[in-house]
This record gives sequence, C-alpha cells and structure tokens, in this order.
Amino acid sequence: MKRTRPVGVIALLGVVLCTVCADAGVISSGPFDVGIVTDGVLCDPFAGIGFRRNSDGYEPIKPAINRDSWGVSFGSFRGYVDPQYYRVAHIASFAAIFTSTTATTRHQLETTGGAALLEVVQFFSFAADNVLNVHTTVTNLTAVAGPVLFQRNVFWDIFPTIFGEIITVDPIAPFAPFVKDVTYFGFEHPDPLDPYFFSAPGGGTFGPGDYGAGIKLDLGVLGPGESKSFDYYYAISQIGQTEAGLRAQLNALGVNYLITGRDSGDPPVNFAALGVAVPTGGGPVISEPGSVVLTGVALVILTGLGLHRRLRPKIA
Repeated sequence: MKRTRPVGVIALLGVVLCTVCADAGVISSGPFDVGIVTDGVLCDPFAGIGFRRNSDGYEPIKPAINRDSWGVSFGSFRGYVDPQYYRVAHIASFAAIFTSTTATTRHQLETTGGAALLEVVQFFSFAADNVLNVHTTVTNLTAVAGPVLFQRNVFWDIFPTIFGEIITVDPIAPFAPFVKDVTYFGFEHPDPLDPYFFSAPGGGTFGPGDYGAGIKLDLGVLGPGESKSFDYYYAISQIGQTEAGLRAQLNALGVNYLITGRDSGDPPVNFAALGVAVPTGGGPVISEPGSVVLTGVALVILTGLGLHRRLRPKIA
C-alpha cells in the first residue's frame, strides 16, 4: 500500500491544491502515469510506477531496477539525491505538494553544519500526455556569489530488450556552455562535480547495452539571492510512435537538446527520452516573477498546515 496521507484541500487562485505529507505520489495525464517521491526523483516504490504507459504497461524506469537521480553544486560544495544507490547527501527535503496532475518539491543544499546554500524547487507537470516537464528553479541563499552545476540521470530498461538499449546522444557543441556534459550510462554518480565516466559530449549512437541518460547543466555564477530556472523533460513513446516521431514531438515543445533510447529489436517498438530546453543565447533564464510568487504561496500553505518540515535527514 502506498504510504500517502492527504491532510488538506485548499482553493488557491481558482486552483484546488491537495497537499500531501508523503514519501511518494502518482500524477497522471490519463494515458500515462508518473510516480514521484518527495526527494524529487521519478519512481513511486509503493505503487511501482516510474513512467508508465497505461494502455499496455510499458515502463522504462521501474521494471527491473528503478534509478533516477539529481544533484547540485555550489562552488566546491555538492549534494545529491539518489535513493536507490548513492542515497542522499547534503540535501534537506521538505514536504511536497501533489495534485492529480502535478507535483512540487522543495529542497536545500546544506553544508555539513546545516547552513543553507541553495534552494531547489521542482515543478512536475505534463507538457503532453507522454511528456513530463520538470521546471526547476535554483536560488542562491547565501550572501556570496558562486558557480552552480545541476544534473539529472536516469537508468532505462526499455522493453522487450531491457538489458540491450540503443542510445542516441546529441552533440553538445551547439548548446554549450549551458549543456556542460552528457552520458549514455544510467549509473553515473549523482554528484555534479564528479565527471561523467561515460562522457559523450560529441554525441553518437551507443549500444546495445544496459544504458540510460544523463545531462549536466552549467548555470553559471549565481549572485546573492539570484534565481535561475530551466526545464528537463522526460518522455516515453506512444504506441506506434517512432523514435523520430518522439524527437519531433519534443522539438515542437521547445526541447532542443535530447538523448533518446530504444529497444534493440528489429524493428524497435518502444522509446524513451531525456532532454532539456536550452534558452536562446545558450544560457538559463532568470526566474519568472509569477512562478516565484506561486511557489511562495504554496510554501506558505505548507507552513500554515504545519507541513513545512524536513522529511529526510541530510547525510554528512
């Protein structure tokens, strides 16, 4: 049984938000479900859902080994969330907000002594039935400027050849310096200061092998109190959709850097993608005031309900 505990339903600006104090929850576009844990990674271990196509149960994240992760660094200090493998280091997690179709998570990068360095707010929503958008805002909570890196890594088991994916990686040159590095390996360390072992900045096709995808971003230098926002996208194919068709769909949504995976059948039948939307000019954008205001109001709601608390202790 999934351990979720609804504690309140509040109307805000004409939108009904169901706040949940939980380890995990599932959001749905109808044809597709996504499991999200409060740590901000895909996969509800209680419902057994990572990213699932409901019509036939195709699920590239959960079937054998579920592994999704993210990490952030500020100067020489780093933290990451990788519940299944490298665990959680120097990240404090706060209560999440779930609706039936969206989720919002909030975290802080903290020093070993507990000093807050960065805030990371992630808003999960569907850009299309089969496309999940993770709109991420990183804010410098300190009084000094510092360089910031952020990365997400996912491991895929693409049916029916779950140990034999073929990965297509775009070259990063047109998207540098924002896209700093990429990998086709699903088990890279989540620490963004740890170089990718299977780095593939020149792009190419890799496999078949037991692979996944990872994209490391360079947010540049954040000044005191400064925020920058960016968008990751996870996608899986609709029935009958080709890899080219999935890429075209994502490009139409503004996702201009992509890593895609497919099964190694002849012909392949299932596909997955991890991508980012690289803003014009090659760098991240300043957070939109509206997004910051909405996030702030949501956090006020959590505070008022007594939910604005850490859910997982940080690891030194």
